[in-house]
Amino acid sequence: MKKAEELANHLVEEMENESDTIPRLISRRMRAATLIAMGRSPEALADLKISYALYEASQITDFAARFAQDPGVQIWSYELLALWMTGRDDEAVSLTQKAMERARELNHANTICYAGLHAVTLAFWRGDVEGGRAVNEEMRRIAFEHDMALWKIYCSLHEAELACMEDGEDAAGKLDAALDDYKESGCGLWITLYLAEQAKFHLRRDDLDSARKSIARARDEMDESGEEWAKSELCRIEGEIHLREGNRERAKKVFEGAIEIARYQDAQALELAAMHALERLANNVG
Repeated sequence: MKKAEELANHLVEEMENESDTIPRLISRRMRAATLIAMGRSPEALADLKISYALYEASQITDFAARFAQDPGVQIWSYELLALWMTGRDDEAVSLTQKAMERARELNHANTICYAGLHAVTLAFWRGDVEGGRAVNEEMRRIAFEHDMALWKIYCSLHEAELACMEDGEDAAGKLDAALDDYKESGCGLWITLYLAEQAKFHLRRDDLDSARKSIARARDEMDESGEEWAKSELCRIEGEIHLREGNRERAKKVFEGAIEIARYQDAQALELAAMHALERLANNVG
């Protein structure tokens, strides 16, 4: 991720003097995507604001001939994730609806699936199982109708994630299989987020060893990729494991660590989750 940030910074600098707004808006959006994955959503929001202003100034009417997806919907898709991370839940939900509506209005399959991917991800973060399932079904229909391999893989991942959230039979195994297909396709983004949900699945079943293994795998992925947006959440889940084992002092330290990480990243949604866990510990609940 550090290398990606260096390249993105270089690209932004190189494109800044271009008279054509398109390279400038793309370079800003690319850097924003990198920053969000690194746990730096406030910085990403600044880039996305500039990118969207450039998009509006461009007045693009033939996006399908020039881009894989509508650039405006791409920008909103990243922005909604950054908004949620920084504690602006209502704005994130509103922008998600706006992005999906715009994608449907354009009637462009790749744009609908792109907006859907981020809408489903937000639904998972918010614990909205039904909302995530509804959008994923829409994505699946379009992906199979147009035989779009990558979107099919994402739909399978989402189904496995939903199974974990609903404590489905062999949900963890289904997620592992979906992750294998995902990696074989050359993808690697967001694996830490999927494994965090798998860890919570194991935790709810009191399978603490498996929960630890999921966290360890996620941290290995984090070390390799440089993605850090799941860092605080993984720490919080680890604290829940210690609490289940009766190690309250260790749980307290880990929860405090999760809060510190979230505050450093200005990830207010994750900070609140970790603070709630610490509050339950203080009140002898859990």
